[in-house]
Amino acid sequence: MATDLDGVFNFGLNGLRDRKVFDQWLKELKLLKLPRAQYYDDDDVLHEEQGEWEYEVSGYGGDDPYESNDQTIPFQVIFEGPYMYKIILMDNIAQLPTFYRLYILFEQPYFFEEFITEVRRVLAVFGANEMTWLSSFGNASYSSVYQEHVWENKSYDEVKKICIQKYGQAMNYFEAKEYEEKHGIAYANLDRFVVDRFV
Repeated sequence: MATDLDGVFNFGLNGLRDRKVFDQWLKELKLLKLPRAQYYDDDDVLHEEQGEWEYEVSGYGGDDPYESNDQTIPFQVIFEGPYMYKIILMDNIAQLPTFYRLYILFEQPYFFEEFITEVRRVLAVFGANEMTWLSSFGNASYSSVYQEHVWENKSYDEVKKICIQKYGQAMNYFEAKEYEEKHGIAYANLDRFVVDRFV
């Protein structure tokens, strides 16, 4: 089973339900002028994704008739665009699910530098300055943390504390590369995790 790369970052809506604020974030994301995701078709022709940032709200407590009346479903603001990730804002934590696989965090740091530079610009729109990389699905040991705590709208600090308890202190990107070279990666048995701190 594939193991995805998903991040959580230090931001929370904290009860914010103001569409004017969401609209402002949308405007700021569009102003970043980020490179769109590209892909090759079956004929090996390179294509660029089309579209632009947009958002929707879901979960309990919103004003959209399609949102849930179930109080156990957390309110979310979801920003998506023609990129390799999206942004999910909840009251206590924020997520950055990606279309990449977890192995690039350890095995492709040079490719990853370009990606993380873009992600940092995006997260700065929300005032975030730290990202913890985990996995929401797949055979990584991180998946249980994601499903049991992130999806349950625990705070970023709580999730990070749980990761430290389970995996010890976090690594940076260069330490992750060294870790992979020394120990190899058995995703089901990972005993370290990666945190990116930025200004």
